[in-house]
Amino acid sequence: MRDLKFRQRIAATEKNEAYWRYWGYLVPNGDLILPLQREEWDPRESQQFTGVYDNTEWNDLSRKERSELKRRGWDKSTWQGREIYEGDLIISPGRNDGKPHPVVFEKGMFVGKYGGVIPTSYNLFMERETNAVKVVGNIYDDPELLEEEEEEEEEE
Repeated sequence: MRDLKFRQRIAATEKNEAYWRYWGYLVPNGDLILPLQREEWDPRESQQFTGVYDNTEWNDLSRKERSELKRRGWDKSTWQGREIYEGDLIISPGRNDGKPHPVVFEKGMFVGKYGGVIPTSYNLFMERETNAVKVVGNIYDDPELLEEEEEEEEEE
């Protein structure tokens, strides 16, 4: 069973930059659900953890990323790769000509989705077997990664 975890983007204010709040559920006895670290929840800006990790190595992370992850309980010995959430932009070899595309929840599963007139999607859980998926951003912080793909499609 995978962890039920979420993240929500907290908008920038005059005093603070935008940041991500991570929270989840514990199911201690199988039927009791307790929300943890929960602020005001907005489902339009919250994304669920897919249960899949990308292939990023601990040593490939910046010092700032490692520091943030340590605050969330990760270290080199427990690192499995970046958690992949809905709204993340990923690259997967052999998919979408190696260009970034978003993770969405569709037809009861998390998929990588790309393409213009006839969109293509693939099950993210199947990709985890090859451990080839790489998170390169997300639709909120890095929208320009998707805009580049849309511009290229228009030129064709």
